[in-house]
Amino acid sequence: MGDYRKNPHWVRASDGAWAVCIPGARVSIGTQGFVRKANGEVQHVTVTRYREKGADGHLYSADTSADDRMNRAYELTDFTVDADSQSGSFVGRGGEVYNTTTTNCTCKDFLNRGEPCKHIYRLVAELKEPFSFTKLIEALDEEIKPKSPPILYKVVAVLFWLVAVVGVVLFIYALIHGTTGETVFGAVLAIVCAFIGAAAFSVSKEAKANMNTTDENDSNNE
Repeated sequence: MGDYRKNPHWVRASDGAWAVCIPGARVSIGTQGFVRKANGEVQHVTVTRYREKGADGHLYSADTSADDRMNRAYELTDFTVDADSQSGSFVGRGGEVYNTTTTNCTCKDFLNRGEPCKHIYRLVAELKEPFSFTKLIEALDEEIKPKSPPILYKVVAVLFWLVAVVGVVLFIYALIHGTTGETVFGAVLAIVCAFIGAAAFSVSKEAKANMNTTDENDSNNE
């Protein structure tokens, strides 16, 4: 019950009428959201009027017609969508054509109410590409693949290892003849450069592996 009351839910107002209780700070008129009904069904509502402060939050009158429009949006079949312009054209029952964008529509419902109509809901649903973890992982993998030749990373690795050797020499010299600050600097320089060199060498191996894989794919496609 505690979890239920932390989210928007239907309650009885002081006058006995049903109202939506929204926990937290007051929201503005026109705010849209989702309310879970007692049977578990999720309902889309639009806040139309502030009523009073309730035990679990603020109470509002709400319009549920948006929920009906969202359901009817999936009954539409005669339409075209242009992903480039983020727009679409919907053919009505009488043959009339409604030009729709994600924020505007030429149908009477939108012109009269100024709120999203079923055409807008359907357009947004059609434009929204389904989320795919597989596609995301493939995109990230492609993005982080080393693009430069393996030899470049090996050169970088050797350079940092040489600097690491200088750091070791500096550390030993400072340990014998230098100050504490010089000793610490030499140690940090040696450790950091050795680490970067190892990382660059590892990347060079990955770059070589990727290059070999690419060559194999190219030969298989020929």
